[in-house]
Amino acid sequence: MRPALLALAILIFAPAGALANETFKCLDKAGKVTYSNLACEKLGLRLASVVIERVSVIATAGLATPAPAAPRAAPADPSPR
Repeated sequence: MRPALLALAILIFAPAGALANETFKCLDKAGKVTYSNLACEKLGLRLASVVIERVSVIATAGLATPAPAAPRAAPADPSPR
């Protein structure tokens, strides 16, 4: 009986997992492309396509580039004048 319940649970919940992995390619009015897991209409954008291929995402939000180093003062001239 348990294998039948397991099979039923897999059949019920497998489609939900597939829907959660949809990626949308959206365009704004200026033509800038945005990829999202939310429907473009929810973001106020226009749908360009649904991405079918597997997508790998590397989050860059919150990663700041280091500020340029301040110029160093010239070392004092150790020779007497």
